[in-house]
Amino acid sequence: MYDEKQICSTSSRGFQCPEGYKCIKTNDNPYYNTVGFDNILYSCLTIFQIITMEGWSDILFMTSDSSSYLGVIFYLIIIIFGNWFILQLIVAVISNNLMDEIDEEEESENGSEGGSDKDGSDEEVKKIENNSKEDVTIEQIKENENEISIIVPQKKRKTKKKKKNVIVKAIDKFINCKFMLKLRKSAFINVIQKILNKIMNNNTWDTLMLLIIVADTVSTCLITKDTTEKTRKTISKISDVCTIIFAIEMICKLIMLNPKGYVKQTFFNVMDGTFTILSVLDQFVIPAEQGFFIFRILRSLRVLRVSKYSKNFQYLFEVIKDSFLYLLSLIIIWLMSIIIFATFGFQLFSGTMNFEDGVPDENFDNIGNSILSVIQLFTMENWNNIEASVVHARGIGYVLVPIVISIIGSFFLSNILVAIVIGAFQDKITDDQHTTDQSKVPIQTLKFLKSTLGGFIDISKDGTSSFSFSHKKKLENKKSDENFVEVNRTLPMKESSNYSEQTEYTERQQRALYENLKIIEKEISKGNQNLASQTEINKLTGERRKIMEELSREGGFKGLYYKFRLSKMVEIFQKMTDSVAYNVIITLIIIFSCIILYFDIPRREVEKDTVKIIPYSDTVQNAVYALNVFFGIFFIIEFIIQAIAQGLIVDSNAYLRDPLNWIDLFVIIISIIGLFEFAERLLILRVFRLLRIIKLIKLSRELRIVTLAIWKTIPSMMTAIIPFMFYLLIVSVIGLSLYTGDGYTCNDPNPNIVSKKDCTGVFYSSDWDREMERTLWGYFVGYDNFFDSLQTSFVLSNQEGWPDIMYYFMGFSRLNEIREPVGSF
Repeated sequence: MYDEKQICSTSSRGFQCPEGYKCIKTNDNPYYNTVGFDNILYSCLTIFQIITMEGWSDILFMTSDSSSYLGVIFYLIIIIFGNWFILQLIVAVISNNLMDEIDEEEESENGSEGGSDKDGSDEEVKKIENNSKEDVTIEQIKENENEISIIVPQKKRKTKKKKKNVIVKAIDKFINCKFMLKLRKSAFINVIQKILNKIMNNNTWDTLMLLIIVADTVSTCLITKDTTEKTRKTISKISDVCTIIFAIEMICKLIMLNPKGYVKQTFFNVMDGTFTILSVLDQFVIPAEQGFFIFRILRSLRVLRVSKYSKNFQYLFEVIKDSFLYLLSLIIIWLMSIIIFATFGFQLFSGTMNFEDGVPDENFDNIGNSILSVIQLFTMENWNNIEASVVHARGIGYVLVPIVISIIGSFFLSNILVAIVIGAFQDKITDDQHTTDQSKVPIQTLKFLKSTLGGFIDISKDGTSSFSFSHKKKLENKKSDENFVEVNRTLPMKESSNYSEQTEYTERQQRALYENLKIIEKEISKGNQNLASQTEINKLTGERRKIMEELSREGGFKGLYYKFRLSKMVEIFQKMTDSVAYNVIITLIIIFSCIILYFDIPRREVEKDTVKIIPYSDTVQNAVYALNVFFGIFFIIEFIIQAIAQGLIVDSNAYLRDPLNWIDLFVIIISIIGLFEFAERLLILRVFRLLRIIKLIKLSRELRIVTLAIWKTIPSMMTAIIPFMFYLLIVSVIGLSLYTGDGYTCNDPNPNIVSKKDCTGVFYSSDWDREMERTLWGYFVGYDNFFDSLQTSFVLSNQEGWPDIMYYFMGFSRLNEIREPVGSF
């Protein structure tokens, strides 16, 4: 047998067996019939796995080897329509349903409150009309054009607050006891509070504490697997000093603000105090060898102190805090679902996965492994491994168990989390629009959230918001109409046909003409980007021409320039660039120039561990050079035509005012440089020639809009990337403090080797049939230093192979420095 794992083809297409071998059919399916197209059931299972994009490339190569490599088209269609469109619609559906359910719940609560006071509601309204002195809060809800007023007695809100603030009551009792009142009223304490307030409430103190936090974080990141004992002691001393400073800061704040003020001032005080207390307990109270695992993790969270100096982080924490109850409810449902499915899987598959090649890491032999397997199914990472194990253990009839668990956990529960977060952002924006805080913090919050979510949230003038894209389009059209009216209003004359015949204008009139010209050109540019109707664009173009005619009557360079812009030659070039034939020719030549780039890639062959470059024939090289000369000349001519038709750079919508058009200029420069002999040795020039493909984007209005939209989302992405990088920093420090130096195994499979010191000497390898020296092998990810920890955290955050990494590091313990197989939890 040539290769029992290689799938071959019995037809003339696909993988062909080497000479002397024959491809035969077999009934053994490597995935126990969970992958294949032999019947409708197997086909559905395979299509579902491809849609989830888990192991789809393996299935692609299998089917390509067995039939044809053209099958990649079929797989791409499944992924694009199944995963990118259909599955992503689940987020929108769940978001809308969740928002509707929350609105209905709030309406029912308001309705029940209103119903209970139905008899007194008319009297309340009369009291308001008669300017009664009783305090009543009126919340106005505007929807469409109807205005509804809900009268909420203030007394009810107070009773709700009393129910919620049980903890605050206990703190109040402690603060307002006789001893604390006497202590706060003492002159000595008042003097200390004033001194502390003067020292700590300034930017210098904040900067100093920020530097101390950074020093503490950097010192923690310096730990590696090769760090000496002396260096570790130095880092520990730095950490002790920083912890003492944080403890002193917390005590000073408690004295300055009193405990209630300390808690109420900001959420970050509570977070600071918690981490400081845990750090003190871990470093000074609990011995190092007896330190709790959870304390080591929470101590690493001290890095979060940096977040209190960033407004963006504060807004994010505020949004998370506002949605905490919904998130807590989701976590409870998530945990209950995991326990239910884990118990179900334990009852069904316990003791059935002891296969010929051993028990897989993902199993249901005990409740611990069952929980881990269900979590793996919820994240859809390597879920097909569990699917194959279930079918191998119980048969094809049980394949629905992992599929149903995956759908509930991944498609529903995880998307509800996204819906809750988006809903929290939505509520925050709406609340900030109705807030009249003099500190202008809500306005900053609104700008931050709007820039973060971008087009996901629409804000109307009445403060309401919507996820509806059609509503967004209506707002944009309305805004465009208003802008058009404003442009007409700002013209110096009431009607463009009534322009004066005078050839000289005052300086103020000239400035008004130039401003109106800029406004109209911007509106034309916006209209082209937003796919406005041709009637509106023609109307704006006519107004622009009339203003340019007036400006052309001036003397000097500007008058000559606008005469040239109104000349017949420019009009001919404009019609040419707008014609369909011109754009078709440009498109075909650009596509052909991109195809020629294939011959810029040298052919390589490997011969005896060396790479040999095989040049093309002289005829091909001469033809390619001649075509590159032609393309260079053509792109120069195209650039000149476009510059004459649109103007080079003077006008607001001139050719080089569009960032995409700078690519044309760059392509011309690269094309000219590429014609010289020295350019053949510069690989970077070959890469830059690929920019010709980007020229195709300009020729389609839709492609141009999508490209510009992607470009404009980069600032919003940076707003989201910064917290993500901060999260990576935190989890990297946690991993560094927990697993430094772990992750190594000995190449000798002897189970008696449990320490790194034992992995020395030589052993006989049956695989290589010779003696080999014992060495330590590392995993493809690890926590040996900060950068390795950062890489591992990034891999885990993308959920790529996280079960394999988890089970690998579960094979280590304090008594076992060398990894042993993990068969059970």
